[in-house]
Amino acid sequence: MKQKKHVYLFLLIIAASLLTGCSTTEKLLPGEVVEKRNKAAEYAEYGTKYYNEADYSQALDFFFLALKENILVDSEKGIAESYNSIGKTYLTAGKTATAQEYFLKARDVAEHLNDPGLIIRCTNNSGEVFLANQAYKSALNTFRKAFALIESPQKYEDSAVILHNLGVTYKRLENYEKAEEYLLLSLEYNGKNEKYKEMASDNYVLASIYSKKGDYSRAESYINKALEFDRRTENSYGITKDLTAKGLILRKSERKEEAYYTFKRGALVAESLSLPQDLILCLKNLEELSKELSYSEDTRLWRTTREKLEEKLDSETNK
Repeated sequence: MKQKKHVYLFLLIIAASLLTGCSTTEKLLPGEVVEKRNKAAEYAEYGTKYYNEADYSQALDFFFLALKENILVDSEKGIAESYNSIGKTYLTAGKTATAQEYFLKARDVAEHLNDPGLIIRCTNNSGEVFLANQAYKSALNTFRKAFALIESPQKYEDSAVILHNLGVTYKRLENYEKAEEYLLLSLEYNGKNEKYKEMASDNYVLASIYSKKGDYSRAESYINKALEFDRRTENSYGITKDLTAKGLILRKSERKEEAYYTFKRGALVAESLSLPQDLILCLKNLEELSKELSYSEDTRLWRTTREKLEEKLDSETNK
């Protein structure tokens, strides 16, 4: 993660904004304003594309470019959305403190605009930081606060996001009954809006719940649905997670041959997306399963591949 580069870029953006005055729109022709807004939207679209591909460094590059264009046309809502996108990327990359900084910046702008939808989204994002930091009670309180701000949950687009997060939080607190209740409601809302990627995520967590409860048949049913929706949306990152989860479920239910084949598929996708930790998890399971299935040559292959990858990651970490 090239964090310093992005910090410098942000400082340069702010400096340019201050030097040119409080508003730059007065110095731009109407056509130029439209052009810059379109450019901001284009950069944000590219950022989202790279984010979905788990290329967080590239995603940040484009989200910061979108922020710059939004600042230049003094689009406060655009600035807040850029802050949220940058925060989301840092959060997914594990930089929770930096993520919270950007979510709070977005929240300040949202409150200045008195934009209820934006305030709800920023509140939810802050809750996701608490969730990532395993501060589950704080996460629960924040998600409840965000949901309480919604006047018509069935009509509000982000309701399902908050319901999903409530479900995940209750799962982490091992309250599986409550978790399932919220996730099924999220699945219902996402289904009405044909949000297939989000439906995949709901099914993925439901599969995890049933796997923990030892109901592997229900768990497999949910993970197959997650896989179906991620394939439908060509969400390669989600497919990697689904295949790994399915492999684990099959292994727990003693279907070793099927698990072995599934981990092979997961390893291929993880390798193609350059997701080393996911690849290592698949390789470990392949190594253990090949030993159990008496595939001795395969065992050596998976062990050697895993060890080389771990050595490479260690050397990169220690640089």
